[in-house]
This record gives sequence, structure tokens and C-alpha cells, in this order.
Amino acid sequence: MITYSQIAAYLPTSSVEFVGNNQVKLNLNQITGDSLTLDAGAIKGILKFLEALSQMTIAINTARAAANPPLPPIELCEKHLAGTVDAPTFQYVVVVGIDPNSFINNVIDPTV
Repeated sequence: MITYSQIAAYLPTSSVEFVGNNQVKLNLNQITGDSLTLDAGAIKGILKFLEALSQMTIAINTARAAANPPLPPIELCEKHLAGTVDAPTFQYVVVVGIDPNSFINNVIDPTV
């Protein structure tokens, strides 16, 4: 199972924390390095989180490939260079399995 603690390892220190009462805080100010308000742009924070998921997916797949016997890779988040040389862009692809009995309310963790 992929946990918030695992994702936190790919984000700035203390940017993900358990604050009690079933609450996990994702501190986007620390993740982006910017001073944010509710009216600040959200794209940078979203991309930093997707980048962390992409890096974590690579690390999980590296460990799975090194297992004895090797385990198949997971599909979670991949980053692709797209666009042109003059206007490069990144494309992030996030893949989640869905339990057909409950649809989006019960996504399937690719590592379980």
C-alpha cells in the first residue's frame, strides 16, 4: 500500500504531517517554496505533488525489479517530455484501478 509517509519522502521535509483527529496536512507553502493564499495559483503545487508521485513510482518499480523473483512494475504516475524543443512540456499520466463494484469510491492501490 502506498502511504502518505512514502510520498512525504519525495517532498520537502515536514511538508506532509499527521496533525491528529484523522487529518493529514499537505503544506503546499513548503512544497512550492511560495507564500500562498487561497487566491494563489495552484498549478505549481499540483505539479510538485505529481513529480513526487512520479519519482516514487520509479523507486517502487526499481525495488520491484530487484526483488527475488522480480515483481512486475506498477502503473501509478509517469512523467513524459512532450511538446517541441522550442516549447517543451511535461505530461503526467496517473493510472488508478477501480473496483467495479464501488467505482471511484474504492480505487485500487497498484502495490497491493
